[in-house]
Amino acid sequence: MIAKFKFELDDLIAIQSFLATKSKSHRRNRLLVSAVAAIGLMVFIMLIFKVNFITGAIVSAAFFYVSYKYISKKSMEDQAKRIAKKDPTLVNVECTLTVSDKGLLREFKNSTSNLGWEEIKFVSEDDERYFLYMSDVHVIVLNKNPYNMSKEETREYNTLLRNYFNQHNIAVE
Repeated sequence: MIAKFKFELDDLIAIQSFLATKSKSHRRNRLLVSAVAAIGLMVFIMLIFKVNFITGAIVSAAFFYVSYKYISKKSMEDQAKRIAKKDPTLVNVECTLTVSDKGLLREFKNSTSNLGWEEIKFVSEDDERYFLYMSDVHVIVLNKNPYNMSKEETREYNTLLRNYFNQHNIAVE
């Protein structure tokens, strides 16, 4: 089955957001940066404002939580926007996806990649796309609604992908 869709800025941002929450290396880096920032803030508060240790620890813990949960994820999304702005050839790119029993063949204007089903560790999804996770730094996004298909063909396409995921014991989150 052949599906055609555009790889857009929203897809790039979605990949970065996905990696920010699922990638072990990104989680580790986020934890380290948040901890260092919280400790730095605690020292700063104690030196400048002369507050007691408990107050400094509470404010630092709150800052750690906010930076770990929201700020780092937002910074990764902003980084994706900057990358796309610097190199516009990364977004609004036509993709032709061929789904077969051997795997996926993705064709872009300047590149082609072949992906076997055994390379996929797990799959996550949102309303618009599938995220195929291969490693901490390699995630592929597939659009759920190719523009070259009718509603019935789109339903068949999504069913086919899910059948291959099940057939090859790929967990879908």
